[in-house]
Amino acid sequence: MRDAKISMHIRFSQTQLNILDNLIETKSGINSYSEAVRYAVMSLEIPEDTAGMQRKINAMSKELSIAVEMLAGGFHESNVKDIGQKEECPIYRTAKKYVEENIQRATTYKSTHAPKKFK
Repeated sequence: MRDAKISMHIRFSQTQLNILDNLIETKSGINSYSEAVRYAVMSLEIPEDTAGMQRKINAMSKELSIAVEMLAGGFHESNVKDIGQKEECPIYRTAKKYVEENIQRATTYKSTHAPKKFK
């Protein structure tokens, strides 16, 4: 751990100063604004809702994989310039099927090769 002090200048609004003053008055051991800011930062809770974010990331990853598969496999060979509605394009359907099979295969592999948890 570094033993150097970092000097920073932070501007607080009156509301923020009131909150810091309240921390200094109510919490024992907090005697300055820097200690109040440190206490406030360290007592923040990280939100536990990472499942929703993970679903969004997975969906974006899937769409990106489909786009890459379409570019790598179908467009160049078929001389396609415009696909119109993506659901109607056979290249899109083929790429989507391929990506979904890869995702299913990876999911199955993870579930069958996951470390066993003993109770």
